[in-house]
Amino acid sequence: MTKRWIWIFVSILAVVVVAVIIPFYIDYNKTQNEYYVFMENSSEQVTQTLEKNDIPYIVDEHGRLMIKRKYDEKVVACCT
Repeated sequence: MTKRWIWIFVSILAVVVVAVIIPFYIDYNKTQNEYYVFMENSSEQVTQTLEKNDIPYIVDEHGRLMIKRKYDEKVVACCT
């Protein structure tokens, strides 16, 4: 009887852990793929440096240079 209760407890604990971890992982992935404004005015020198370091970027309709959050550290290392 005791082994049965342990099995039930472990099963419930596993379900709860998975149910809590998955939404956090999905949210983390979503925020890492969001773009943020790195520079208000993009310059050719900075875009060339980004291209040379294989960092994807976009320039929006207002001329702002936008970088994905997951490349933060790489951008800081190469462009500052």
